[in-house]
Amino acid sequence: MINEKEFYKNKFTSPHSWRWYFCFFEPFHLGLYKLYWLKRSLKKGSKILDLGCGGGWEYLGKNYETTGVDISEEAVEQAKKIYPNALVADLKELPFPDNTFDSVISLDIFGHILKENKDQVLSEIKRVLKPNGITVHYIETTRENNDLQKMFPDLYYKYFILEDGHFGLETPKETINRFSRQFQIIKTEGHAAIFSPIDDFNKRFNNEMEKASLKIFILVKLARFLKNRPYLRFLANCCLGILAKITNPFADINNSSGLFISAKKPPE
Repeated sequence: MINEKEFYKNKFTSPHSWRWYFCFFEPFHLGLYKLYWLKRSLKKGSKILDLGCGGGWEYLGKNYETTGVDISEEAVEQAKKIYPNALVADLKELPFPDNTFDSVISLDIFGHILKENKDQVLSEIKRVLKPNGITVHYIETTRENNDLQKMFPDLYYKYFILEDGHFGLETPKETINRFSRQFQIIKTEGHAAIFSPIDDFNKRFNNEMEKASLKIFILVKLARFLKNRPYLRFLANCCLGILAKITNPFADINNSSGLFISAKKPPE
């Protein structure tokens, strides 16, 4: 078993910056789309809790009364520069009274929570939400039929699980079922069913898995070319986002490697 505090000590501590022109590209850019999906579920000025906040999101700090919590002291120190409130906390025991927040959110966190702890974290989310409060998440998932995991089990564990700490991956179906036991589901949407952000290919496939398929091979070559060309990479992510918009509705949600989910705290 890993020591979570040590494992995440210096991971994900960089803040997420915001540029005014991002709003024009959010619906299409594969990286920005996560924040776009989140924003559509939140009311400006809401009191929100950002779980596993890392270094914080500049946009959230500017537009909401945001409190961030993270297990990493280093990440929290960075988040304090963006959020009015940020503190070190275990997601299983949130240090807030009942009915505190209008919304509880997370981006890329639930895949890091061990399966045996997920229900307790959801209970804590439900507890600190105000009546009729909304919880909104982007959750890393595993595909129902994961060919890469079957073909390259050791490499899959190294690059998809161990590198970032994705020790609690579930399928989208499992994730939806878990949320529905405690919340009223408002909306779900699969993400990265066919196309993923360029940076993901540099991070996950720039290794022995490069030749797993022709699509991966081509996108890895493209990712290498764009690695040190930020403006071209931004444009490429927008193009891939448009392709994802076209293809995702036809893809099985359980073959997505990410899930957007929004849910409501049910009446007491």
